[in-house]
Amino acid sequence: MIEVRDKAEESVYRTVERLGRVNSASLRVSPQASDALQRLIQRGQVREFGYAVEIVPETVRLTYKPEETRPQTETVNPKPSKPRRPHYSPLTGPFPARIRQLAARIVHWIENYGDQDAEGRYLCDKRALERGLHASRLPELWTPAIDSLVQGKTIAIEGHQVSIVGHCSGLPDPFDPDGRKEAKELKQAKRRSRRKRPLSAWVLRKIAEREAEII
Repeated sequence: MIEVRDKAEESVYRTVERLGRVNSASLRVSPQASDALQRLIQRGQVREFGYAVEIVPETVRLTYKPEETRPQTETVNPKPSKPRRPHYSPLTGPFPARIRQLAARIVHWIENYGDQDAEGRYLCDKRALERGLHASRLPELWTPAIDSLVQGKTIAIEGHQVSIVGHCSGLPDPFDPDGRKEAKELKQAKRRSRRKRPLSAWVLRKIAEREAEII
């Protein structure tokens, strides 16, 4: 026995039953008919294939369970993803330049991957900083870079904690130490802005002359 709850559902169901397969657009002639069709689909009495609607066979309907009676699977919260480690630019240039580039990496790493104390200062564990920046691979640069930051009163080391206590404006960008990326972006920005400039009077005159010749 087919369960039909109102006249709109009965009309839609009988139409599909009489014609066998119907274009769904022809059934959605009114909001009531569209809602009735949607309810029939949800209860598994009719089914939709692309733009066509047909009656669900009896054998299939008996195994159908509405959405609200289906067992709900437990959702497992995904594990929080670890922050991606930065891909700094290679250390290049003479020895003093490489020291300043490594010092910029140290300050950037503490500010972005360290913690903050009650006063809002950035700090981190000394060992974590060394592991994060692979200090063991840069033995000849690590100590001079740390010493330059301490002497410049940019960082302070207390026991096993390294904290940022000042600002050093002489450090390069750790991702663009030689400024090439910034220069390239500025050049591209100029090219984009150049396209937005209004046409000159000479160009406008030439366009008008060509349009006159075509006419």
